[in-house]
Amino acid sequence: MLANWLIVGAMATVGTLLGAISAPAAHAETEGDGSIQVKSVTEIDGTRPEITLGDLMIARNVSESALHGLRSVRLADSPRAGETRTFTAMALEQIFRPYLREIEARRGERINLRVPTRVTVVRKTFRISPEEVEAELKAQLKELCSECVIEITDLKLPAVPTSIPSGSSWKIRLRHDMPKGSFSLPLEVNHEDSSKRTYWISGQLNIRREVPVASRSISSGEKIQPNDFTLQMRDVTFENDTAASQAEIANSVAARTLGAGQVVWRNALKKEMAVKLGDAVKVMAGQDGWQVSIDGVAQGSGYIGDMIRVKIPRTQKVVSGLLTEKGQVEVR
Repeated sequence: MLANWLIVGAMATVGTLLGAISAPAAHAETEGDGSIQVKSVTEIDGTRPEITLGDLMIARNVSESALHGLRSVRLADSPRAGETRTFTAMALEQIFRPYLREIEARRGERINLRVPTRVTVVRKTFRISPEEVEAELKAQLKELCSECVIEITDLKLPAVPTSIPSGSSWKIRLRHDMPKGSFSLPLEVNHEDSSKRTYWISGQLNIRREVPVASRSISSGEKIQPNDFTLQMRDVTFENDTAASQAEIANSVAARTLGAGQVVWRNALKKEMAVKLGDAVKVMAGQDGWQVSIDGVAQGSGYIGDMIRVKIPRTQKVVSGLLTEKGQVEVR
């Protein structure tokens, strides 16, 4: 470490002497001049063994051939995890100036140098930000419930070691069911050497979605009509059942009494019997462009979507068909 600073110090001293001997007269910046801006804070990858001038500077209107030598000038060893390197403007200017004079003398390129008072170099480390975790978690939860409005609060992230390589990746292992309220989920970090380590994230989950709500009292066994419910946003965070869809309501009756203001859940419905044994039905048959119907008598009970047997009185034959709606069977 001492050797690194001796190198920088020696180069600074040489720069000072050269500046005293051969410093050209100062000139005003012109539009055609190139420029080098030194960054006040630079992150350097942990795999890099050393810091060079190329890590610190942003060049404009400077030829690549002129920059080649500058970029490779070594300043110090790369900082270790948790460490920083700090350089003063005076020290960096004294390192830059001899090279800039040489470039001007040999190539005719005049380069204006801008250096902040203090320049800090930090090691780029592996980071897990709350914003990234929240976005990823919401994306996975949306796959379980695309209509849900999801809010995550009190999110707590693990304290990961600073020694983890900056190129490592991570992913959240979410179960196939929606968490209810508070959650604790594994976050898997995949290192560049293919090794893995699991950490944990926790927080509070609040879920709201649009659900059907009874607008009046509905008796058990009663057919629910479209004007018997409205769609409202409700908190469903801790609910164990799923809200019924409008299609499910249309093909069902109430399995129990529902009070006004209650959510219509799936378990509050039962399929509506579309045909009972002995009911008269219409039997439909045909293909694209033509269709015929004939009267029949159901030989059993069924719900929409069931296959039932139907007797045709005119021929006394029994056929099987799909119960497509109440009182109608389709033979395919």
